[in-house]
Amino acid sequence: MEREFITRAELVSMFAEKEGLTTKEARRIIESYESLIYDVLMDDCEVGMGKLGKFKFYDIGEHKRKDFAIGEIRVFPKRSGVKFKVANPIKKAVKERTSGK
Repeated sequence: MEREFITRAELVSMFAEKEGLTTKEARRIIESYESLIYDVLMDDCEVGMGKLGKFKFYDIGEHKRKDFAIGEIRVFPKRSGVKFKVANPIKKAVKERTSGK
Protein backbone atom coordinates (compact mmCIF):
# COMPACT_ATOMS: atom_id res chain seq x y z
CA MET A 1 0.00 0.00 0.00
CA GLU A 2 1.70 3.19 -1.15
CA ARG A 3 0.55 6.45 0.34
CA GLU A 4 2.04 9.84 0.80
CA PHE A 5 0.62 10.35 4.28
CA ILE A 6 -0.88 8.21 7.06
CA THR A 7 -2.97 10.10 9.58
CA ARG A 8 -2.52 9.67 13.31
CA ALA A 9 -5.95 7.98 13.49
CA GLU A 10 -4.91 5.48 10.82
CA LEU A 11 -1.65 4.82 12.67
CA VAL A 12 -3.58 4.21 15.90
CA SER A 13 -5.88 1.75 14.08
CA MET A 14 -2.92 -0.06 12.53
CA PHE A 15 -1.21 -0.30 15.93
CA ALA A 16 -4.42 -1.59 17.57
CA GLU A 17 -4.81 -4.29 14.93
CA LYS A 18 -1.16 -5.33 15.09
CA GLU A 19 -1.16 -5.61 18.89
CA GLY A 20 -4.68 -7.03 19.29
CA LEU A 21 -5.96 -3.97 21.15
CA THR A 22 -9.06 -1.87 20.86
CA THR A 23 -8.63 1.48 19.14
CA LYS A 24 -9.29 3.19 22.46
CA GLU A 25 -6.53 1.20 24.21
CA ALA A 26 -4.09 1.86 21.36
CA ARG A 27 -4.87 5.59 21.39
CA ARG A 28 -4.29 5.74 25.16
CA ILE A 29 -0.89 4.01 24.81
CA ILE A 30 0.23 6.25 21.94
CA GLU A 31 -0.94 9.42 23.74
CA SER A 32 0.91 8.33 26.88
CA TYR A 33 4.07 7.66 24.85
CA GLU A 34 3.84 11.06 23.12
CA SER A 35 3.31 12.76 26.48
CA LEU A 36 6.35 11.02 27.95
CA ILE A 37 8.54 12.08 25.02
CA TYR A 38 7.30 15.66 25.39
CA ASP A 39 8.04 15.69 29.13
CA VAL A 40 11.54 14.30 28.63
CA LEU A 41 12.28 16.89 25.93
CA MET A 42 11.07 19.67 28.24
CA ASP A 43 13.64 18.42 30.78
CA ASP A 44 16.36 19.25 28.18
CA CYS A 45 17.14 15.61 27.41
CA GLU A 46 17.69 14.08 24.00
CA VAL A 47 15.30 11.24 23.22
CA GLY A 48 16.41 8.13 21.34
CA MET A 49 13.74 6.46 19.24
CA GLY A 50 15.49 3.17 18.50
CA LYS A 51 15.62 2.34 14.80
CA LEU A 52 13.95 5.64 13.88
CA GLY A 53 16.49 8.16 15.14
CA LYS A 54 16.54 10.73 17.93
CA PHE A 55 15.31 14.12 18.96
CA LYS A 56 18.27 16.47 19.49
CA PHE A 57 18.52 20.01 20.79
CA TYR A 58 20.41 22.73 18.98
CA ASP A 59 21.49 26.22 19.99
CA ILE A 60 22.33 29.05 17.62
CA GLY A 61 24.06 32.04 19.17
CA GLU A 62 23.35 35.62 18.24
CA HIS A 63 24.52 36.08 14.64
CA LYS A 64 24.47 38.46 11.69
CA ARG A 65 23.12 37.51 8.31
CA LYS A 66 21.17 38.95 5.44
CA ASP A 67 17.46 39.28 6.04
CA PHE A 68 16.09 38.59 2.58
CA ALA A 69 12.73 40.14 3.44
CA ILE A 70 14.30 43.58 3.82
CA GLY A 71 17.53 43.02 1.89
CA GLU A 72 19.81 44.14 4.73
CA ILE A 73 22.24 42.53 7.14
CA ARG A 74 20.77 42.37 10.63
CA VAL A 75 21.45 40.72 13.97
CA PHE A 76 19.37 37.65 14.75
CA PRO A 77 18.93 36.75 18.43
CA LYS A 78 20.13 33.59 20.12
CA ARG A 79 17.67 30.74 19.77
CA SER A 80 17.27 27.06 20.52
CA GLY A 81 15.21 24.34 18.99
CA VAL A 82 14.67 20.62 18.57
CA LYS A 83 15.49 18.57 15.49
CA PHE A 84 14.81 14.96 14.66
CA LYS A 85 17.90 13.17 13.38
CA VAL A 86 16.89 10.16 11.28
CA ALA A 87 18.82 6.96 11.99
CA ASN A 88 21.28 5.69 9.39
CA PRO A 89 19.40 2.44 8.61
CA ILE A 90 16.35 4.47 7.53
CA LYS A 91 18.50 6.86 5.47
CA LYS A 92 20.13 3.88 3.76
CA ALA A 93 16.79 2.15 3.09
CA VAL A 94 15.27 5.31 1.62
CA LYS A 95 18.33 5.89 -0.55
CA GLU A 96 18.21 2.31 -1.88
CA ARG A 97 14.46 2.54 -2.46
CA THR A 98 14.68 5.80 -4.38
CA SER A 99 17.74 4.79 -6.39
CA GLY A 100 16.02 1.62 -7.61
CA LYS A 101 18.56 -0.82 -6.14
